[in-house]
Amino acid sequence: MSAEVVESVRPSLEDNNKILMTKIIGNNDGPNDRNESYKIGSRSNVPRVKAVQEVLQGKHQGAHVISVNGRRYVRDNPDHSKRDNVNRNKR
Repeated sequence: MSAEVVESVRPSLEDNNKILMTKIIGNNDGPNDRNESYKIGSRSNVPRVKAVQEVLQGKHQGAHVISVNGRRYVRDNPDHSKRDNVNRNKR
C-alpha cells in the first residue's frame, strides 16, 4: 500500500467566510473499514469524493488529502492528539 499527500488549497483572506471549521469523522463504512463517507459537523453522511473536494478547495483548514492506491481520502493535519483524528472510531 502506497500513500502520498495531495496538497490542499490555502484559502485567501476573502474566502474566510467559506471555511468550515468542523470536525471530520470517518464512517469506516467501506471495505476493510475504509472511509467511503464522513461525518462533517451536522452532516452525517458526506460522500468521500465530496469531502475530498471540500478539503482541496480549502474549506477545512485542519485537514488534508492523501492518495492511497489511487483513491483520495481525507486526513486530519498531524498533531499530538488522537482524539481528533478522522479515524478516531476505527475498530
